[in-house]
Amino acid sequence: MPPVKGAQKALRLSLPGAPETWHYIPGLPGLFHPVTPTPVESIGLADDEAKAFGDNESLHVELVDVTADEAKAANEALAAAGFEALSGVRSALPDRETSEERDRLLAGAASAKAVNPNQED
Repeated sequence: MPPVKGAQKALRLSLPGAPETWHYIPGLPGLFHPVTPTPVESIGLADDEAKAFGDNESLHVELVDVTADEAKAANEALAAAGFEALSGVRSALPDRETSEERDRLLAGAASAKAVNPNQED
């Protein structure tokens, strides 16, 4: 398919059987969804970085083109998901004992913060 004029690059989760929810992928900034693509600009990636992630089959994301309207809708959904994820992580942290689990949750919180940078700590 030829590129769409004015298209923006986005990454979409391509993991077979993944539920239609937002997912955190270790090693990638942001959150990813199997239906709603994540615009690469929104998570601070250059197009070439996003292409490298999309080419890495072990990450289960694919590089796609989206229109400006699709990118705007995706950014709104992503901001809401980031807020939910950050709220969930905050509520889970006080009850966690192991440093490994705490580190994993904090990494998820940092990813959520990356997609919703205006969120208060």
